[in-house]
Amino acid sequence: MIVNKVFRAAGVEDMRVGTRVLRYNAASKLLRAGTALPTISAILGHAHCDSTNVYLIADTERLLSCVLALPERVIR
Repeated sequence: MIVNKVFRAAGVEDMRVGTRVLRYNAASKLLRAGTALPTISAILGHAHCDSTNVYLIADTERLLSCVLALPERVIR
């Protein structure tokens, strides 16, 4: 109720977002800061670390930095 009241006061009309937006934002910031997934999982109160994997898609830049370049000539 508190989150919805604050969102309403801020002019947010889509009240379906609720605390999910806050949790997603917190997890994304922790991930960008290099926080380990088990730590993020514990902060969010997830029973299993696998539940936290949904936040991995949030940090596209960091994921792209993990991509290995293909050699110019690929042997077939």
